[in-house]
This record gives sequence, C-alpha cells and structure tokens, in this order.
Amino acid sequence: MINIKKTVSMAGFVLVILSMLFLINNLVRNLNSLSSFRVSARSILSLIIVIAIYTIIVIILSFVWLILIRGGGVYLGIKQAFVLVGQSQIGKYLPGNIFQYVGRVALGHQQGIPIEAIIFSTSVETFLMALTGAVIGGGVFFFNHQSIPVTLKNQSVKIFLIVFFVSIVVVLTLFVITKSLSVVRRWISSCLPYIHVGRMTAAVILYGIIFSLFGLSLSLLLNLLWGVNKLHWYQLTWGFALAWTIGFITPGAPGGLGIRETVLSYLYSQELGAGLAIGLSLTLRVTTIVGDLAAFGLAHYLERKL
Repeated sequence: MINIKKTVSMAGFVLVILSMLFLINNLVRNLNSLSSFRVSARSILSLIIVIAIYTIIVIILSFVWLILIRGGGVYLGIKQAFVLVGQSQIGKYLPGNIFQYVGRVALGHQQGIPIEAIIFSTSVETFLMALTGAVIGGGVFFFNHQSIPVTLKNQSVKIFLIVFFVSIVVVLTLFVITKSLSVVRRWISSCLPYIHVGRMTAAVILYGIIFSLFGLSLSLLLNLLWGVNKLHWYQLTWGFALAWTIGFITPGAPGGLGIRETVLSYLYSQELGAGLAIGLSLTLRVTTIVGDLAAFGLAHYLERKL
C-alpha cells in the first residue's frame, strides 16, 4: 500500500531540488547580467539594516503569538514570548517546515506552558499568516494590475505559476486525505477558543506589517547594494508575500528554501534581469538566515536574564 505521507514529503523534496537546480542553472547562465556590488560602508550598512529589520520581524511574530495564545488563558510577557519564538525559529531550516513549532512546544513546556495551548495557538497563527500572505499576493492579480511585473504578461510564466499552484494543491489534498474527518472536526473544535475576532484582526494587521517590512528590505537591498530604483517597496511586498506563501505550504522545503527564490526570480526577472533577480532573492535569503541567528542569540541572552 502506498504511504501517502511519505509520498507528500517526497513530492515536496523533489520540488525543492528542482527549484534549486533551476536557480543554479539560471544564475550561471545570467552571471553577466548580475550587476556586481562593491564591498563598502554603504553596502555593509544596508545588510546590517536588513538584518536588524528581520530581527524586528521576529519580535513582531512573538507579539502575534503572545496575542493568540491568550485564547487558552495563557498570558506571556513579550520577553518570554520572544525567547521561545527566537530560539525555536532556527528549527525551520530542517526539512518539513514544522520543527520550529516542535521546538516551541518543547521550550514552552519546559517553562510550564500547556502543550495544548502552544499547539492550538500555533495552528491558528500559521493559518492566519499563510492566509494574509495569500491575500496580499493573490489580491494584486484582481485589484491592482498596475503593480504586476511585466514578467507575468509572459504566457510561459503564467503557465509555470499555474502548474506550481496546482502541484501544491494536489500535494496538500493528498495530505488532507490521510486525515479522517473526525480528527479534523476535533482539531477545529479544540482551536475554537483561540478564534477571537479582535485578536485575529490584530494578528492579520501585524502580518501585513511583516510582509511590508520584507518588501522594504528588498527595496533597500536593490537601492543600496545595486543602485536600482525600478521597483517600489509595495511592488516587492506583494511578490514576496506570494513567494513566501508558496514556499511555506510546500512540504519538505526547509524555510521555503529554493521555492521562495524561484518564485521571486520569476516575478521580477523582466524588470531587473534574471541575474539580478536571482541575486536579490539569494541575498535576502542570506540576510534572513543571519537574522534568525541574531534573533536566536538575542533570545538566548534574554533567557539568561529571565
């Protein structure tokens, strides 16, 4: 009998490998179009600023979780929430996109937080962030065609994105089939205390701010590293939101690795050139990894002060 769970995981792994191969192939083919940037005080400052912005993003993520977990009667301080999120965030780079949450459960349990409260609040958290990203990214197609990059007018790119979405939908559908309806009903019932209109609205607004900060980071990198001002921050915001959402929901893609960069390079290669688009997406990846390490270090330091 076919193990659907393993099939889903393998499908996600294959998507990651194919995406990485695509990036490497295109980067090699377009090295000449990749505008080089010199190591200078300005370029170093831009990287530091983006890393600092990402650390602020982790703090905002901690605050969102702090708000949502109150549905289970658990009241955390922002410092305690940041310690748990900042330390567990590093787990997302392991295959599966789930280990950051496993780490949060383990660390939270050590501090006396009920496991059920962590699991159910985190379930609502991940759903709301994915929904916010999908709405910001997908909404542009319906309401603001002026912000859509020229690349998307290319029929082959449209086909690529459609196939990409369909592949992910199929993978997720197979995953859902592995769960019985009774389990789903019990899960939804357990999450109901955490579904509060006010708290969810606040979470969605904060997630919108987070995606905007990513758009701002991309804009700063383009401007300060490469001296390019072709795209506004909000044009980069919706593209990142779309790329992040696709990478997040792809099983087996650690931190959306490869998937996010592939989508971003497709979206902006026409305006920026394939080399620069890939270079930008990879630079953002490096800065976010360093940002996660910085947040981990800060969280570890604060834990000693608790």
